[in-house]
Amino acid sequence: MPAPPVFGRLDKDEQLNLEPFKFSVAAYKQDDDGTQHEVTYEFTASGIRPFYVQLDIVKAAASGNGLLSSDRVISFVEQSLLNDDERARFRDLLSQPDVFVKGEVLSQISDWLAETYSDRPTKPPTAKRGGRSRAGQRSMAAANGRG
Repeated sequence: MPAPPVFGRLDKDEQLNLEPFKFSVAAYKQDDDGTQHEVTYEFTASGIRPFYVQLDIVKAAASGNGLLSSDRVISFVEQSLLNDDERARFRDLLSQPDVFVKGEVLSQISDWLAETYSDRPTKPPTAKRGGRSRAGQRSMAAANGRG
């Protein structure tokens, strides 16, 4: 009897790219004298995508009019962040009454995270392991000219 198939296994020349990565959010504050200035907040995302949260977003988008609730988008962004400290800092940024964050920033971050996770499943092997380096696989979006 043949062994059952194993899905999702890496090719022998591939390695997982699980390195955390950073992104920044621009926000705006107004001083007491009315002067406005930009403040940039940097966050670190986990190299491991929150697959179940991303699937929930895809499922919600496919089942309705294409609009996602802000709760789902916030959940995806928060679950993508590296740890609880990063999530708390992100929530704090969004809830500060004296800081303006553009309305579309959540969807921009969510879209960018989804694209980044899709584009980086693997990386080339190190010279020690595989000799010649092979480019990592690209996402289906990239393969179809959208990435």
